Amino acid sequence: MELKINDKLHGFTVTDIRDVEEFEGRLVEMTHDRTGAGLIWADSGDENKLFSVGFKTLPEDSTGVFHILEHSVLCGSAKYPVKEPFVELLKTSMNTFLNAMTYQDKTLYPVSSRMEQDYLNLMGVYLDAVFAPAILTNPDIFYQEGWHIDTDRDEPYYKGVVFNEMKGAMSDVDQVAERTMLGLLFPDNCYGFNSGGDPEVIPDLTYGQFIETYKRYYHPSNAYFYLDGDIPLEKTLEVIDGYIGSSERLEDIPVIEMQTPVTSDRVCVYDAEEGSKSLVVYGRIIGTWEDRDKLLALNALTEQLADSNESPLKRAVLSSGLAEDMELYISDGIAQPYLMIIFRGVDPDNAEADGDKLMDIVRETVAGIAASGIPERDLTASVNQMDFRFRQYPEPQGLYRANVVYNSWLYGGDPLLYLRTNEAVASLRELIAGNRIPDSGSPASSLQADASSDNNAASGASDDTSMIDAACLGTEYFTDTDKFCKLTLIPSATYGDEKAAKEQSRVAAAVAAMTDEERAALDGLNASLVDWQNTPDPNEAIASIPQLDLKDISRVPELIGTEVSEKDGVTLLYHPVTTNGIVHINAFFPVTDLTAGELPAAALVKEFFRDLPTENYDVIALQNEIKMYIGSLSFDMAILARDDDPAACTPCLRVRASVLKDNLDHAIDLIVEILTRTKFEDTALMKEIITQLDDECKRDAVSSGHRLALSAARSHYSARDAATEAANGYTFTQYMHVFTADFDEEIGKFCDFARGLMARSIVRSGAVISVTASEPADVTRLIDMLPEGQARPKAAAYESSLPVRMGIAIPASVSFAVQAYDLSLDGIRASGSISVAANIISLAHLWNEIRVKGGSYGTSISATRTGSVFCYTYRDPDPARSLATYKTIPGFLEGFAGTPDIDFDGFIISTIAGTEPLVSPSAKGRLADDFWFSGVTDEDRIRIREEILDTNADDLLSWKAPLAKLTDDGCICVVGPRAALEKCEGLTIVSI
Repeated sequence: MELKINDKLHGFTVTDIRDVEEFEGRLVEMTHDRTGAGLIWADSGDENKLFSVGFKTLPEDSTGVFHILEHSVLCGSAKYPVKEPFVELLKTSMNTFLNAMTYQDKTLYPVSSRMEQDYLNLMGVYLDAVFAPAILTNPDIFYQEGWHIDTDRDEPYYKGVVFNEMKGAMSDVDQVAERTMLGLLFPDNCYGFNSGGDPEVIPDLTYGQFIETYKRYYHPSNAYFYLDGDIPLEKTLEVIDGYIGSSERLEDIPVIEMQTPVTSDRVCVYDAEEGSKSLVVYGRIIGTWEDRDKLLALNALTEQLADSNESPLKRAVLSSGLAEDMELYISDGIAQPYLMIIFRGVDPDNAEADGDKLMDIVRETVAGIAASGIPERDLTASVNQMDFRFRQYPEPQGLYRANVVYNSWLYGGDPLLYLRTNEAVASLRELIAGNRIPDSGSPASSLQADASSDNNAASGASDDTSMIDAACLGTEYFTDTDKFCKLTLIPSATYGDEKAAKEQSRVAAAVAAMTDEERAALDGLNASLVDWQNTPDPNEAIASIPQLDLKDISRVPELIGTEVSEKDGVTLLYHPVTTNGIVHINAFFPVTDLTAGELPAAALVKEFFRDLPTENYDVIALQNEIKMYIGSLSFDMAILARDDDPAACTPCLRVRASVLKDNLDHAIDLIVEILTRTKFEDTALMKEIITQLDDECKRDAVSSGHRLALSAARSHYSARDAATEAANGYTFTQYMHVFTADFDEEIGKFCDFARGLMARSIVRSGAVISVTASEPADVTRLIDMLPEGQARPKAAAYESSLPVRMGIAIPASVSFAVQAYDLSLDGIRASGSISVAANIISLAHLWNEIRVKGGSYGTSISATRTGSVFCYTYRDPDPARSLATYKTIPGFLEGFAGTPDIDFDGFIISTIAGTEPLVSPSAKGRLADDFWFSGVTDEDRIRIREEILDTNADDLLSWKAPLAKLTDDGCICVVGPRAALEKCEGLTIVSI
């Protein structure tokens, strides 16, 4: 619509309108006249319509009050008096995004949909949630989502969704490191507190404090509204004004007090397995949100310093033998960005002293680099990579833009500051060419770019060395190491048990200290909570949640075309998708001659691509060439299979690359160089990488245990799943442990295997090359550069040797419980209606029983088109209880489907939404590849969609007996602390 500055619409006044080339649209800024609330509309023209309301939320302690509020306001409101409108929307909408996020200084409530009415429905429910929440009158929501003392076991215990979520989060050593470092860096402002909540502090929060915090911060005057896409602006503004138009302006808006940089030193322990090593972490504040160009410059520099093991700073650290790994990164998106240096694998007995030595190495190495300089071309390569990332926004793009806008808008700055990426990149290129960044006026963050060309020459830097070296690398950011805060994390195999015992002692003491009246009140609280949780929402309340009509849903899914051709033994796939001048390539090289025992080694081979030298490049030169010419490049093991053949699969080495069309030939040359000329010779470098990967596997098990459990449980049902587990799951993790422990014995065999694998597999014979682009791209050059090779089997058979009831012990406070089965074993074809059944079970049963009542952070059941069905939990305090709950699934489904005149159209709509998420052009190409390899045709996809849309109660009931096979006979894997595993019946328990 036509708008101009000073226009007034539904209580808002337009204050600015600017064109934005980055998204080929305009940014419209408005202010709400009565309350002063700010509103921004990114008029991008995107079909996806996004609404977000955010609040500046500044923690004053680590009780996690804002995190609990984020959960709680979505648990019912004045206009929508159901226990969980959020879940009702999950059941009934075609949303492309539906969630909420708590950050260190803000809380956001974004929703989006391609459909206008759906967008308006979602927006209305969210506005009612944040401005008229049921928490004001119903304390049960706080006790459910936050914390309470439960007494339904032999001993009292703390229970709550956020409480258990954060117990899981704080089991991750990286979370412990960052949260603790923030406390050291920011002792005087909001960033020093754990905004998610520290499990040791969460029980200090009272319901009264919770409500007072809501009233102070969730005021329209502290609200930031963000809109994106082709939205109905007038309807949107009218609805917003209806919620905030009667509020008075609040003058006491929370302000972030800027932290004066401090230094401190702390030692603490973390939960780890026996034999683990220490982390030493250094951090410092590096500026303010205003320093956009300087932060980007520092990001480019840190990439050159420590992006790989052969980067100069990281090489100096690793060569010292004092640490096994190092990370250097900048955390921004807050008022005061900070720099962190993490040294991993440090000897626990000498960690503090070795940390000081490591920082001496940092200071000396960076000073030397500053004197000699980094070649301008290398820095340009990093900027090229940064530029490409800016041009490839993830989906939903509107959500990405919203987060970027808040990076300056929240602090009173220009909301376009971080959206103007073209300007920022141009500024960075000028800096690299020798031009200075204008002083931002922030002394604490100054890069001290005062070196002249004469000074640069005097330092001995060559003509092709950028002034950025003298301007940045010789500054206090790295060489003044006494300005860093220091954190030493010492591993303890007993800390987890000690922490659990301390928690149990605290809650037991709290209950023991209660008077008779207080204990009666606690019992009443628990009874009230359980009664509220078990009471179904009235039909009229559920009917208040707006939903689409089935007739509004297309019976044809979005179809992605695939054109198939052949050249010199290579199958070519072309997917015509609008990609704005970018070519996305997926190349598949079958390795079907491998045994199951060789799959982990093959999966390890691809981990060395890019990180080992090739015949024509050392590691640094190779990585900078990649950054110069390729937007993104990755290597993995893809396990492919036809849907109709569970007994066989085709494991492949896969290359994924996204590149500007003009750089395609350069990209192909580099891909072939890596795949055919990587040198598996530098065993010292390989040992470093293997040690780092082994440690990463252990950390991933703690942070993402559900993936590990899922691959193990599913591995028993098909060749594809068995191969996937071997290449990516527990079997691969154990292979890494063996390799690390017996490196000298294993390395020779592995290098011979890697060379043989490359020689046999990176060939034309049997290869498939997929291209996703606006128009066909010529990949003849890639085909011509590959040897012909020998024919191999089209597929291979694999089986899993893992226990069918398995427990994997990890050093963590919560668990992940999976049970899986495959209906194809019984000759059952999975029609679209089983997806509806799974959606109903997830949102109407498991959510209530496991998340709401059990306190697990997440849970679901899924059914794939091949017949694989599986349940899982995420950050689960009681996996034995969850496994028992799985057994109630058939009975629940029978009761649901047997309810007279049951209306589940909403579940059908949300099932459809799950089949067509908002994805990037490259992801569309990957989906099309999957359909082609799986043998899924457009007709199959249309049939499945029609089966979903036509699902009736009898269809649902027909899945009762098949799902009983899952709950009675399905394979189980639980990942969690040993004490929790021992409570699960019949598990074979192994260690991570």
